[in-house]
Amino acid sequence: MGAACNYENCSKLAFPLQNALAISFFLWYTGTTMNFVTSRQGEITDMAILTPGDLGNTVNAQPAGQVLAQVGGKPITEEDVTRFIQAMGRNGQAYNNPKGRAAVLEQMIAQRLFLLDAQRNLYEREPAFKAQLAAVKEQLLMEYAITKCIQSVRVTEEEVRAYYDAHKDDLQAEESVNASHILVDSEEKANSILADIRAGKISFDDAARQYSTCPSGKQGGSLGDFARGQMVPEFDQAVFALQEGELTGPVKTQFGYHLIRMNKKNEATPISYADIREELYQQVMQEKQQEADSAEEQKEAEAAAAPGEETSSDKSTTAGEAPDTVKPTVDSVSDSDAGTQDTSADDEKKAAVQKVQALIDALPETVTVENAESVSAQLEAIDEAMESLTEEQIAELDMTRLHAVSEAMNAPMTVAEGEHTHFLCGKDTCNGVGGHTETNKVIFTAWNDESKLPEIKGNYYLMNNVTLNEPWTPVNGVVLCLNGHTITVEANEPGITVGNGKIFTLCDCKGSGKITHGTDNNGAKYDGRGVEVSQGTFNMYGGSITGNRELKGAGVDMYCGTFNMYGGNITGNEAKNLTTNSENVGIGGGVYMEQNSTFNMYDGTISNNTGEYGGGVNINSKSVFNMSGGTIENNKAIGKNKAFGGGGGVNIVGSTFNMSGGTIRDNNTNAYGGGVYVGVGSNFNMTGGEITGNIATKYGDGVYVKSAYGNMGHFTVSGSAKVSNNTTSNVYLPDGATMAIGQGGFGKTASIGVTTANLPTPGSYVAIATGAANGGYRDGAFINDQKTDGCKFQQVGDQILLVNGTLHQHPICGNTCDHDSEHANVAWKGVSSLSEITTGGYYYLMKDIEQRQTWNLPNDKVVLCLNGYNITANANVDVIKTSSYAQFILTDCRGEKTEYGKITHKEGSVGRGIYVNSSFTMYGGEISGNTVDAPSASNKEYGGGVYVSDGCSFTMNGGKITSNTAGVYGGGVYLSRKSNFTMNGGSITGNRAQMSGGGVELYGGNSGDDNTFTVSGKAVINGNITQGSSTEANNVACNGTIINVASPGLDSEAHIGVSTNEISEGDYKVVAQGKSSYQMKDTDAERFNSDNGYASKLIGNSIVFMNGTLHEHAVCGKTGCTEEDHDNTLWIPLTYDSEKQILQYGRNRVKKTTYNKYTLPAGNYYLFADITLDGSIEISGDVNICLNGHTISTKLYNSVFDINSHKLAVCDCSTGHSGKIEIIDNHSETKSFVVELNAAQFCLYGGTIQGGDYGVYSNNSSVKLFGGSITGNTIGVDGSSYDSLTIGGDAKVIDNTTKNLVLLGKSVIRIDKSLTSNAKIGITTAAKLSANANIQIASGASNPKLDYSKIFTSDATDQNYVVTKDANGNLYLGIHQHKWQATAEGAQITFKCSADGCKLESDFATTYTVTAPTDLDLIYSGSEKVATVTKDDKYFDGLGLPTIPAITYQELKETGYVGIEGAPKDVGTYQASITIDNVTASVTYKIVSKKVAYPTIEVTGTYTYDGTEKTPAVVVKDEINVIPSTEYSVSCENNINAGNATVKITDVDGGNYNVSGSTTFTIDKATITVTPNTDQKKIYGDEDPTLKYNYAGAVAGETPAFTGILSRVEGKNAGEYDIQSGTLALADNGSFKAANYELKLADTPVQFTIVPKTLSAEDLEFITDTPITKQYDGTTTCTTAKVQIKDNAKADTNDEVPTVTGTYAYNSANVTEANKVTFTSDMTSNTNYILPKDLKLEHEASITKADQAALTITSTTATYGTDLTLTVDGGSGTGEVTYKVENGNGAATMIDGRLHPVTVGEVTVQATKSGDDNYYDVQSARTTITIAKGTYPGTVSKTVNIMRNRSDVQKGSLYAEDFFPKGQVPEYAQIKIPRTDSGEIVTVCQMINSSRGCALSYTSVANITSTTNQTCTVTITSDNYNDITATLIFHPTDKTTVTIEGLSYTDKIYDGSAIQPTGTLLVTGGDVPANELEVLY
Repeated sequence: MGAACNYENCSKLAFPLQNALAISFFLWYTGTTMNFVTSRQGEITDMAILTPGDLGNTVNAQPAGQVLAQVGGKPITEEDVTRFIQAMGRNGQAYNNPKGRAAVLEQMIAQRLFLLDAQRNLYEREPAFKAQLAAVKEQLLMEYAITKCIQSVRVTEEEVRAYYDAHKDDLQAEESVNASHILVDSEEKANSILADIRAGKISFDDAARQYSTCPSGKQGGSLGDFARGQMVPEFDQAVFALQEGELTGPVKTQFGYHLIRMNKKNEATPISYADIREELYQQVMQEKQQEADSAEEQKEAEAAAAPGEETSSDKSTTAGEAPDTVKPTVDSVSDSDAGTQDTSADDEKKAAVQKVQALIDALPETVTVENAESVSAQLEAIDEAMESLTEEQIAELDMTRLHAVSEAMNAPMTVAEGEHTHFLCGKDTCNGVGGHTETNKVIFTAWNDESKLPEIKGNYYLMNNVTLNEPWTPVNGVVLCLNGHTITVEANEPGITVGNGKIFTLCDCKGSGKITHGTDNNGAKYDGRGVEVSQGTFNMYGGSITGNRELKGAGVDMYCGTFNMYGGNITGNEAKNLTTNSENVGIGGGVYMEQNSTFNMYDGTISNNTGEYGGGVNINSKSVFNMSGGTIENNKAIGKNKAFGGGGGVNIVGSTFNMSGGTIRDNNTNAYGGGVYVGVGSNFNMTGGEITGNIATKYGDGVYVKSAYGNMGHFTVSGSAKVSNNTTSNVYLPDGATMAIGQGGFGKTASIGVTTANLPTPGSYVAIATGAANGGYRDGAFINDQKTDGCKFQQVGDQILLVNGTLHQHPICGNTCDHDSEHANVAWKGVSSLSEITTGGYYYLMKDIEQRQTWNLPNDKVVLCLNGYNITANANVDVIKTSSYAQFILTDCRGEKTEYGKITHKEGSVGRGIYVNSSFTMYGGEISGNTVDAPSASNKEYGGGVYVSDGCSFTMNGGKITSNTAGVYGGGVYLSRKSNFTMNGGSITGNRAQMSGGGVELYGGNSGDDNTFTVSGKAVINGNITQGSSTEANNVACNGTIINVASPGLDSEAHIGVSTNEISEGDYKVVAQGKSSYQMKDTDAERFNSDNGYASKLIGNSIVFMNGTLHEHAVCGKTGCTEEDHDNTLWIPLTYDSEKQILQYGRNRVKKTTYNKYTLPAGNYYLFADITLDGSIEISGDVNICLNGHTISTKLYNSVFDINSHKLAVCDCSTGHSGKIEIIDNHSETKSFVVELNAAQFCLYGGTIQGGDYGVYSNNSSVKLFGGSITGNTIGVDGSSYDSLTIGGDAKVIDNTTKNLVLLGKSVIRIDKSLTSNAKIGITTAAKLSANANIQIASGASNPKLDYSKIFTSDATDQNYVVTKDANGNLYLGIHQHKWQATAEGAQITFKCSADGCKLESDFATTYTVTAPTDLDLIYSGSEKVATVTKDDKYFDGLGLPTIPAITYQELKETGYVGIEGAPKDVGTYQASITIDNVTASVTYKIVSKKVAYPTIEVTGTYTYDGTEKTPAVVVKDEINVIPSTEYSVSCENNINAGNATVKITDVDGGNYNVSGSTTFTIDKATITVTPNTDQKKIYGDEDPTLKYNYAGAVAGETPAFTGILSRVEGKNAGEYDIQSGTLALADNGSFKAANYELKLADTPVQFTIVPKTLSAEDLEFITDTPITKQYDGTTTCTTAKVQIKDNAKADTNDEVPTVTGTYAYNSANVTEANKVTFTSDMTSNTNYILPKDLKLEHEASITKADQAALTITSTTATYGTDLTLTVDGGSGTGEVTYKVENGNGAATMIDGRLHPVTVGEVTVQATKSGDDNYYDVQSARTTITIAKGTYPGTVSKTVNIMRNRSDVQKGSLYAEDFFPKGQVPEYAQIKIPRTDSGEIVTVCQMINSSRGCALSYTSVANITSTTNQTCTVTITSDNYNDITATLIFHPTDKTTVTIEGLSYTDKIYDGSAIQPTGTLLVTGGDVPANELEVLY
């Protein structure tokens, strides 16, 4: 049954693509997706079916997107094609391109036609289909039952943790690698790239970017990390065999050839719980589900085994029976059947047919939404009934109505009037607002149940409010419209739970629906979140989630879930601690996210929620919140711990918040971040939207960026982001926190208010943001919240800085930079004290600094500019010390000064300038005037200017180190062990040291501890001295360290003085060498000067100081030798003091062992005179000795040189080459060796070795003889073994007593190319010669001009030995030489010896035979057919036969054989020959052609229709090789029009192949390119014009015709829209055939422009009509006015208009003048409107007087004796400040505005500042000022004369006033100390006078003889002065006391001198003669 298929498309459904497409289409059409797993042949081997809900489809919803085709009333859209391709899995990737998508669409159309055909023919009624459908239905039912069974399974965190602990040892991260590769298509190309990489021509990463065909090439070939088995086997095996950094390849796989580099190997490691928690959760869930499933199966088995009653289902109607309501019509039963029961088989069949017909006839005539469900049940009943019918019975049925109804059921339903239908967003029209676009409405099914919600998939709307007692877990794909109703949860549970993999969509067409929690009978609120999303997806289009309360996420809680918010409200929810654990906190009042959750907010509102952290949204645990629209407002974060967290709107913890739109406003917190809190390690990326009106009690009303312990949150801003008009601070940046400017920088409307934790001090700055380079920053984008005068934003390089005043800015190297690599300008922070520098940064001095302690740098990078100021130590300390991890850079821009600032010591203080304990770089400044001289600590005497500690570094690029002193070493700079000093500029001059290194002292002399000292540029070290026993120049003391000279060498201004130890005559010392690849010049040597007066010279790449004439030549003894590695070198004199038995090189003494062996270190030495040693010489390194015509010898010792493991080379540069090495008076009982070698190397270039038992004796050593003589020894050269033996030059080993050169074992001499005919070598072999075998003695005898038999001779002169040479240059020592005679016959040459005395058999002969290739090899293959030559079995080595020559080949031509190059390849007859001694042997063979039965024919190139015939080039191949075109001819058919054409090849007679065949090729359509005209536009709101275009590409003579028009991308808003091809198409026109062309839009997009409407001033209005006023604030700024755009200015009343921004300014800042406010607009715009800049609008306004700022007296203390100028803080305006004083326990008066202390104590002062035009008066609070005691001005003393030699005692008393001049006694002065004081003259005691207070009495001793004063210290107290220390002197005198009169005194101010009296002195009493009177004033 069923009609035959008539669709021509059927032929296209061939595997592999088409079958996959067909199945995918079925699944797409039915709303199901399938993932294909295919074999290599394309056969479908496995598939996994996902239900429609898995894709989030909506029942009966039409596909969205552009409609591409419509078949059977159902559209196919662009989105359908995309989902179709995605359903194919990996196979679909090949079709995700324009051509592939077109093919897919064509297949979808074809398959839709198949579906329609199946529906029309009712294939679904056929038994075979029903059987398959029943199987699928049974499977789905089983899966549904399983799902129901396991839905109740829950997994707790404790179960997951327990599972992890139990299996921890088994949970290991696999071994993995990080690798990169380069993929190419050929092995040759791979090898070429590999060679370039290994040669260093290109890096691996660059090669990957340039050559790799893998997408990873763009990342330098990086494949990231992967484990074993993730790559194809060949690649996997290769990469895991590599070591880190190792490279291998090429490796061939199915993808091509790989070069692989292993970057890093990651060993298997334990996996942390956090990393594997999600996988373990799934594992535990699966195991629990399996347990539940098993339990259910057991339960069912037990139920099945027990007998039971008949169930209700047993009593139901049998499937297929007609319902009671369906009665057969009278017409459907014949009259004969009525009322009778026919039991025959025919009657039964007829009755069955009638029954089915009755069911069909009962179907309604039309199908509607209302009856669709019942019709579906009827159709199922018909299907079941038809299963029992045969095809013949079915043929009897009238199925017209069944066909119609079935087709109607498959067609889109029309919605009945009054049905509940709307778009998902709840609206009747969808305009795309909120991030979603819909093309079709959704039909909803009514839900009436008030106690539960749907359990099956569908689209539902609520008819009533619903109350739940447990969470509702919707199945996948449910869409629920609240329809204005409420879902109330009356349990402590979540309201809705969206589970693993499920998708739930919520909407509300009425807008008043909500999800909330209710109260119990006692009115207590139930707890629980509104919606819980656990690994599922929640789409919210409408409704409110409100009134819920939970610990986390009271509104919506997300765990590994996705939440898409397109609308609706999350409001009035509260996150709070509902537990008894006080540590818990409420997080995320509106939304809480954790564990990689994703929240996309397109629209909607999150408002009025409360939490402790994150009132609106809390983002946690690597989750991502993307906000492109909507509003977060009026939320609160009320944290109990205010020191942490906050985030009234959003709190980000270890997660990411991306904000591109929407608004965060009016949120608040009692902690940090009213709008957004950005925690440490979190990311907030803001490219748009606005944060405004938020409040934070602590800091950051808008945004708070957390910074702690060097870490911080990351806030990135760009685009149109706005953070403004928050209460106090918009973005708050704690110390160390900055923002980043994102990619693309700021748009025109961006505005970010900024508050910093600390404002910059004058001359300094605070860093605000990075990322400003490359135009990322726009002036005005950042606004200073603090509005501080003098502070402004300034861009410096990549940073935005908040600068106070003028920014100190210059390069790191100083005021200007002239370096080759120019330094960029840097911003510097001003400091007045070094203690202000606590962290790394750039700082400059604002004044001179004195300090008594060393400044220790922080462990950071500190860059300090002296700015022309000095840092002076006024104590015995180092000025600066760098800590172990600090990096210190010193520079000096000199500021306003002409001289460098200094790092120095005050005169009399000692200490270094800088102690470097890490890294120090100097660009400028001066280190001078510092001294170290502390013998108690040795290193305290080193490094006066700079001391560089062990392993540390100092780089000097500029500045001065001068006039510093060291007590021992390094006046300017001292470098300790392994330290590094690089000097590229600057000067070290005028420094001094006591011992050494006046300028620079380098630590040296200990192997491995030496310094590195490098110079270049303008470095100057000059004028430094030492001051030992005498003053001497001493600039750089190297102490064995060689100075490096770096590129580009030393400038003409450079000068390096170097001090060395004394250099012996003829000796030298290397002081400098070129660094790395730098080759020094003579000018570099000129910059070095010897402090000791030695001359300098450049030798090779070294600078040497030399004493006298240098000994200089090559190692071979020649000057200017051209041999490789024989450059001229310098030699050190070697001398010997025979009396003292001291061997010296230069001034260095050679160490001598107890065995009389002198150990000579590595070096080049020459003999200064003859030397006869008392021992022998051994060497500790490679040594070269020049004999210089002298003799070095030894007596009574068995060797001159005993060489172990090293190399000794001997030469003689003297003219007569008379130098010798010899043993004198050789009477040693043991064997003597002039030169003994043990695993060493010996090279002789000149001189004579003589006098030993052995001249040279080798033990496993290398011996090379290039000159000189070994003669006069018992044996010349011998030993146990040679490592190698080389002879060259004119070397001689002759005239030794018994043997000359002994060849040991199989030793063979290697002849060097330098060998001359002057060489003479006598040979003795260890092996005896035989008559039949020669012994090889040498190789390399390749010089035809030499007669080697005269150079090499046998020591056995009595034997008939001869030296012979073979053709390979080998020399043999033998007895006889064969003379071979060659004869040829056919392919064979025979050799016989014709020499007399030949020992071979008389008939001995041997042959060479030429052999042709085998027959199988003689079929043409493109390769050479090579003949071979074989030797017979009589041949053996040593015969000396000629070598086999190359085979020559000839080809047989008509004229005979003709020679060819190389072996033959082509078809023909050939002859192969060899010729020896003019005789030739030949063999002939033939090459036959190759027949190719099935050639491969490849058409090269592409061909496009152009109206002419196309004859393509072809490449023809056999299995492997390309067949030459001369082997065949080519012809074509159907080769003009576009489409398939045929090319044929026909064999050409002759040649190497027999070949013919054919193939097809494609002639592509030509392209007609349509280019839309540019600059097509309209004003916003106008109609679109018809789009114009040009075309090109038609063949000459053909003119295309067109149908249709161009279109553009849809959109009404202003902007640019790509012009599209629309309906434009080609049509035939005469000779132009559309089939030969394809229409294409030009590659470069052309845009159609909609221009926005420009507004004017008339379009603006002030929001208020009442006068505007403010209190005076000193500015013209107005903040209370607001201007808006008039409604009638809009082109469309629904349009959004730009935000009006600009300045509001009064006409005057003064109260008396201000009468209006003028608004001046900023340039603002949105998509469709532009508000121009500088539009003006005025409004009446006024300013009222303001209160002054609070007035505070800042003075708190005064000192008696000093008037105090009082100071105040605060106040405003220009009014005068006056003061009022009230006395307390102290007293003071005001004199001329100054406080004059009267009495010590406290007084109270109040200040008043008068008002002015703009301010009212202000009065300060009363302030207590303490008057402290002063210091008495002057010295107080009293002298009492005591008479000597009086027999009685003398007494007296003294009061305080006695110590002061008259009238200058302080108030209430009293004597306090001493109590008693006894002395030689008097005893002093304290006394109390009742009226005058404390006083002193004194009593002298009798008969005083002393002449020495007695002194006593007296302390005097007073009310207003601190204790006064006075001196009381008792003066023994011979004079008496008299009375004086007649003088008067006048008071004066204290000036330290005595008051001079006036008047006439009258002395009376005492009976003292006038001439003995002494008057003291």
